[in-house]
Amino acid sequence: MDAGHPLDGRPSIVLGVAFGGRRGRLRLSSLYGSRRFDSEVEVPPDAVAELSCPHCREGLAGDWSCPDCGAPMAGVSVQGGAMGRICARRG
Repeated sequence: MDAGHPLDGRPSIVLGVAFGGRRGRLRLSSLYGSRRFDSEVEVPPDAVAELSCPHCREGLAGDWSCPDCGAPMAGVSVQGGAMGRICARRG
């Protein structure tokens, strides 16, 4: 979480993102249902990016596919023991 870069007035969720040979940070709104984000790497609409840990750069792709588009989904731990999943396709 990044309190220094809030989105929707709340700390953002920070992930590593890679696309087209470039790497950077992706910040997602932590507000449930929000689609706001800020990315250091331009990912075209409908493209699939590689999502990773922002610290060690280990890929976060799990064994899950998005039920809407079939793209890989990244698994992230949520405080309190839950698991969140984020589709790697933009849009």
